[in-house]
Amino acid sequence: MAQAVTTAAPRARRPFNSEVELETSANCLVNGFVPKPGMLYLGERGLEFRGESTFAQRVAWDDVELVSCDIFRGHVRTMDVHTSLGDVLTLTVDDDIEALRTMAAHVGRDKVENVNEVAPVEQPAGGLLSRLRGLFG
Repeated sequence: MAQAVTTAAPRARRPFNSEVELETSANCLVNGFVPKPGMLYLGERGLEFRGESTFAQRVAWDDVELVSCDIFRGHVRTMDVHTSLGDVLTLTVDDDIEALRTMAAHVGRDKVENVNEVAPVEQPAGGLLSRLRGLFG
């Protein structure tokens, strides 16, 4: 039941969720850089972002593989929603903590991670300066 993430929304938009649990303003970062302002709707079927123009994205809860969040000083900077199709939906949300709680309730806390707490597998030996000295003598 995988759906394409990016869709061009028609003028008369039918709602993805019949019951919306959280509605908040958000920006969707297209290609990781270009912010598209709009509204984020979290409901029983999944999440839906509707841009102010005809831009819309929908992801069913069953298709969410991982939600990685950049949390700093109690605020969520960005949320990256990784889907089973390999797509990544990057969001900045106004009601960030409540949106994160709602997502975790649907996908499970095991699929939500803070990118600042995930340690790299292997740390390089020394700092940048010592690595440059090793390369250039």
